[in-house]
Amino acid sequence: MKKTHARWRRWASAALLVLNVALTAASFLPLLESRAWWVRYMDYPRLQLLIVLPILLVLYLALRWHFGKREWAVGLLTLLAVTYHGFQLCPYTALAAQDAVELDTVPTTASSRYWSPT
Repeated sequence: MKKTHARWRRWASAALLVLNVALTAASFLPLLESRAWWVRYMDYPRLQLLIVLPILLVLYLALRWHFGKREWAVGLLTLLAVTYHGFQLCPYTALAAQDAVELDTVPTTASSRYWSPT
């Protein structure tokens, strides 16, 4: 019983490691100066990666008994990717300064007199 538990733990941690490293590497693909669709595609799932990467890291570290150089490297690279995604998403959150001015009323310019709120 103990041997199958150790085998399951080893396979699960290896699968989490591969998934974490693959997603972390994919996180930095948009930094390449390429117009290929598979590179530009990684511009869009930033919020999902910001959520999933720390979860994968915590699960991976929970399955490991010791923390060696590999665990530190994976942790630092994941932290770097999460920080990158956080900075990329920050302008679209409530934390960023507001760029547009709010208007209380609709201005009566030539272009707005054809618009009716009803």
